[in-house]
Amino acid sequence: MLSERAKTLPTVEAAFTWVRNNVTGGIVKMQWSAAGRLLVMNVDPHTPQPSEFGDLARNSYLGNSTTDYSIKNGKILTSFGNQTFETAVYKLGDRYLAARSNEFGYANYEIIATPDNLSTDVKSAGVSR
Repeated sequence: MLSERAKTLPTVEAAFTWVRNNVTGGIVKMQWSAAGRLLVMNVDPHTPQPSEFGDLARNSYLGNSTTDYSIKNGKILTSFGNQTFETAVYKLGDRYLAARSNEFGYANYEIIATPDNLSTDVKSAGVSR
């Protein structure tokens, strides 16, 4: 029997979502558990991260889930520390964009297909002296 909480989370329950930050270009994999835990993975430590989330790269490497999540009034609610963030997801054509409540209404995130690779582009193979 599903809990009442699980019944309200059909779109992300026990799923993986790849998300790109359209400001920094950073791509992360988010795991949404049926128990309401969110794990952010595949974090590139060279890409700037929002400070509200703590050390995403370290937590990703260690497999630490840093927050719970829930769905309320059609928005994803997450909490980091003592701050709650709402994320609204919008469909624009065949794209899904997401706007966090603390980013002044900008939809800075996009749900993307599984990337072919997660490598960082190498600008030069030379060694500086």
